Amino acid sequence: MTANWAEDRVKVAPNHWLDIARPTSALSLITTVDAAGSMNAAPFATLVRVSQDPLHLAFTAAEDSDTCANIRATGEFAVNFIPFEEELLKQVLVAAHPWPGGVDEIAQARLTAFPAIKIAPPLLAQCYAHLELEAEWIKLWSGRCMIVGRVVAVSARADCLDDNQELIWEKTQPVHFWGSKRGPSFSQMGAPVTVLPD
Repeated sequence: MTANWAEDRVKVAPNHWLDIARPTSALSLITTVDAAGSMNAAPFATLVRVSQDPLHLAFTAAEDSDTCANIRATGEFAVNFIPFEEELLKQVLVAAHPWPGGVDEIAQARLTAFPAIKIAPPLLAQCYAHLELEAEWIKLWSGRCMIVGRVVAVSARADCLDDNQELIWEKTQPVHFWGSKRGPSFSQMGAPVTVLPD
């Protein structure tokens, strides 16, 4: 891992973790390590919040994927939220390639890993925020591996947080993955709008 953790990141206070976990279903790179410490990264657009207090998130992966195998072996994973930047999205597609087991997708995609606060899987410098999770439970079904994780630490780029440790939408630019018959397609998620009842 080449980047210094404290370089441009801040630890987010637990009472603001939920703020960073918004929006759900934003494109992220989930990083894991195997029992020997080899790194893995894979993109996911299906991450959802399943509990707010304590904060838990869930996603599914292929049962035969490195992501599933690594989380089953170590019980840890990191969620790295991706900003809407075309060059970075091209790197995400490299990480999404079905590389053989043991291949470091982080290196293949030319991403920069740096140490997490509490877990072994690395965080990715190109991403605007990071959730560190410990697996709460794992369920294998129909060729899928469903993982529910409890958030144990959160960090973000300092320039992406306001004074209340809430995300600055214009800086983070979360990504939505659409998919397509013609190839992968992405869009920037729209800015949140506050609506109050009459």
